[in-house]
Amino acid sequence: MAALTVTPKSVYLEIRQLNLHYLDWGGPASSPMVLLHGFAGHAHVWDFFAPNFIQDFRVLALDQRGHGDSQWHARGAYGAEEHLVDILGFMEALELPPAVMVGHSMGGRHAAMLAACFPQRVRALVLVDCRPQSNEPGSRMVKETMEAFTREVESLEEVVARARRLFPALSEPVARHLAHWGGRPSGSGRLASKYDTALYHQAREAGWGVEPLWPYLAGVECPTLVVRGSESLALSEEEALRVVNAIPRASLADIPGAGHLVPLENPQGLTQAVASFCAGVMAGGNNF
Repeated sequence: MAALTVTPKSVYLEIRQLNLHYLDWGGPASSPMVLLHGFAGHAHVWDFFAPNFIQDFRVLALDQRGHGDSQWHARGAYGAEEHLVDILGFMEALELPPAVMVGHSMGGRHAAMLAACFPQRVRALVLVDCRPQSNEPGSRMVKETMEAFTREVESLEEVVARARRLFPALSEPVARHLAHWGGRPSGSGRLASKYDTALYHQAREAGWGVEPLWPYLAGVECPTLVVRGSESLALSEEEALRVVNAIPRASLADIPGAGHLVPLENPQGLTQAVASFCAGVMAGGNNF
């Protein structure tokens, strides 16, 4: 577990009057890798993945607005466009050259939008269990997950138990790591999730679904790896293949022993798939 021996820098940066937090794992400044977590997640979901890439990349994991240790928006502005402009501003503020963008779920949607709208910013793209449209199993999973972690709880152990009940492939130590970084003490002495509860209400009003991503996928020109957890409820094998077919230079990696939370359920498998993909990109994209 590389995350237990490598510690990133915890940094805050003001972007568009919001104080955003990110983890800087270090590495070569000329080759950035930007990691974007999923809905209601946080930057520490990448802790078991990020250290494996610092020899070749400067690895940066962003807490997106309203998530993790980043500031909540006073009026609950959490649309995809707001996130996209934040990410662009983050990259501009750090003067990053074109990056390998790795996004899980919601983070993958934002990374795909960035690649389509600002291709000069993205060297390569990795979409990790990112559903391209609403589907009933995925919406049900989001609903059950959000309802389990929106209300305050008595203890960290309760969060760990709920996480492992929803995602059986999570080991106990990894579930504890996820819960530790995703919670904060509340005024009542209980534990509350760090993400803004406005996100929960907005997701419920949207029926736990997502807007179709297909128009953006068609505009992605860079080398792309589409990753699916083999047991995922959010992204079926059929939909994953449709995503691959929608992007001109895409390939598919199926990660065994993982459901939707691929970076946590099988970080070793994800690392191997992304490392192989990046090797091809760094060699000049001969695999595409």
